[in-house]
Amino acid sequence: MAKEELTLNKTEPRPPQLCNIGRLLTAMAGRGMDGLLSYYSRNVLYLSGYGAGTTGIYGEANGVAAFVLSRHEPDHPIVIVPDFEVNFFRYQPTWVRDIRPYRSLILPLDLPWNPDMLDRFAPAETRSQPWFLAAKANYSGSFIDACVKALRDLGLDKATVGFDNLSFAPFVADRLTDMKVVDAYSLMKYVRMVKTDAELRLLREAHLLNQTAIEKVVSSYVPGMTWHDLNTAYFLEVTRLGGFVVDRGSLVLFNPRGSEAVVQFASGLEPDFSLEPGMHVMFDCHGRWKGYNWDGGKTWVVGGETGVPSRRIARVCGDALEEVLNAARPGVRLSQLQALGRRVFERHGVPAPESALIYFHGVGLDNSEHEWGTPADWVMEAGTVVAVHIYYPGDERHRYYIEEVGVVTPSGIDRFFTWDMGQPLTP
Repeated sequence: MAKEELTLNKTEPRPPQLCNIGRLLTAMAGRGMDGLLSYYSRNVLYLSGYGAGTTGIYGEANGVAAFVLSRHEPDHPIVIVPDFEVNFFRYQPTWVRDIRPYRSLILPLDLPWNPDMLDRFAPAETRSQPWFLAAKANYSGSFIDACVKALRDLGLDKATVGFDNLSFAPFVADRLTDMKVVDAYSLMKYVRMVKTDAELRLLREAHLLNQTAIEKVVSSYVPGMTWHDLNTAYFLEVTRLGGFVVDRGSLVLFNPRGSEAVVQFASGLEPDFSLEPGMHVMFDCHGRWKGYNWDGGKTWVVGGETGVPSRRIARVCGDALEEVLNAARPGVRLSQLQALGRRVFERHGVPAPESALIYFHGVGLDNSEHEWGTPADWVMEAGTVVAVHIYYPGDERHRYYIEEVGVVTPSGIDRFFTWDMGQPLTP
């Protein structure tokens, strides 16, 4: 059960460095890149620590910031942010020492621009700090100007530079005609697959938040509660704990009434219905804590009453999950793990073992943290955070779902959740 004394510090800043800089530099060298210009907001957060509220407003691919790095000068990264966000670094420490603001859309266009305009976005105590004075000295009149200047200052204007957003690259490349542009989107996916200790801390906190929210919602059940009430209760509980759910997309699996053993994902548009005693509700919850995703959940039997078949299915799903977690070691393929888990269902004599779904994906700043273009049957890699799903389809009183998330180690997956894998959720 969740601990009432759980506290997560909502205002504590993220660690000053999240990124795996060694893996990044090695990957850049292997792919022939001298430099990197990142424009995707989640990559900028990963690389620099910058991830203010405007990141969510403007979106993933049309952010307001950039990160520039030369492989030949790795100790001089540059982060480029809008002028109205320069005060962000008063609260969030960063390993990046070269912070460069640019003139944003907030400043009036009908008045002449000058660097002193930056002062209006920082209090007096900040304006006297060395880092702010350095930022002001590099205050550019536009985002493109700032990117071009950063690339030139790092000697990348005549080099091969990877862009994680190729749709943005021409705006910069048109001004640096001797620079060669290559795609770095896949590069960043590859680098982010293996987590740093700083990331693991945030991911453990995120999943503890999710588990706590789920258990609190289950404990709050009263007769007459509906499917929509359940979604709202989870959303509110997550918010109280300091988490964030994107567009109310919290419970991913749909839990309809009826006898059909159909796998359905929630759209948010389903008709409402009452949660009746004995119904199996499969929690598969998504959200974010300080920019990092959580995933996962397990099955709750409404009212807490479980029959022998339900208890048996729960135990078998838990056994299958435990074997898969123990076997998920570096170098093991997904198909091998799926076959291993399915043999557990066969060994227990569960009907239709071929119907069980056992699937995987990476978790981090995205909820699909894996390099694009790699085989679907990929192999486990040490340090990767993986979500392992066990779904046994059935009607509303026999279906069962459990998902575990953890980090791959030489001994298997070190799980983040603390609940009993072989039992349904209980109030």
